[in-house]
Amino acid sequence: MTSAYTDVQQEENITDKLVVKYDGPALADHKIDLDVLTESLNGLNNLLKEVNLVVNGTSECINVEVEPFKEGSFEYLIDVIQNPLDHLNILSIIGLGGTTALAAGNTLIDLIRQINGRQIKRLTLTAEGDCKIVMDDGEEIIAPSYFRPLLASPSIRKSLSKLIHNPLQKEGYESLKISTQQGVELIKVHEDNIEPFRYRRVPVVQSLSERVIEEALITFLTIHKDKNTGWRVNYGDDTISVSIEDTEFLQRVSTGREPGVFSDAYCVDLLVRENLNSLDKTYIVVKVHGIL
Repeated sequence: MTSAYTDVQQEENITDKLVVKYDGPALADHKIDLDVLTESLNGLNNLLKEVNLVVNGTSECINVEVEPFKEGSFEYLIDVIQNPLDHLNILSIIGLGGTTALAAGNTLIDLIRQINGRQIKRLTLTAEGDCKIVMDDGEEIIAPSYFRPLLASPSIRKSLSKLIHNPLQKEGYESLKISTQQGVELIKVHEDNIEPFRYRRVPVVQSLSERVIEEALITFLTIHKDKNTGWRVNYGDDTISVSIEDTEFLQRVSTGREPGVFSDAYCVDLLVRENLNSLDKTYIVVKVHGIL
């Protein structure tokens, strides 16, 4: 039985069909190397899913399906199914069409081309809330704020490389074109222009901030007697994952000398380490002073 909610949700879904086509002498017989095809599919699927997770905070509002291959074809057709009612359109952000057009230069592929293989020195936010991309040569590029974590992500860079750079490095592969099913070209990359899409393990110079919150109050939710990482605590109104560096406290817990570990509030020194590019935070309990 299908619920009314599911029916409404399906009606709100939007399906975009993308045709992904490689060209070159190696494809003259309308056959494609299986390794190239597998890497390309994997790269495009991961790119869509990872961008969606970063921008929309979920992996549940997008679905990617591959339609059956045509005999003798070296292109493949994918269906990208989104429910953009409460989420940003992923294809528009990447630069692969979508129902929402973005200003020229404000797509992920546009920005990667503009960066052109250079090292990003710093990613910050402007007073207006936009992302400021500072290159190692001093050039500054302004883009919407959601590009800050996208450009800082090594895995997103790797997905782009799998889709674009790696296949076009192979002998006999000259170009990649992604278009709509109606033939409208969305992007085209020639083998001479693949350098911007080369994978960078460290896309942004690492920039960290550290601060110690002294005598912070926490309560423990999950502990591990065999390791000091992956402990979950309540801090303020948030549930966070922490690692414990206080060896004396770890020993007391492992030997059962902290009977109130799940019921008492503890006073601790909490180190907060933040990646200023991706905005990821890690929390470390440096010292446990005792119970409140």
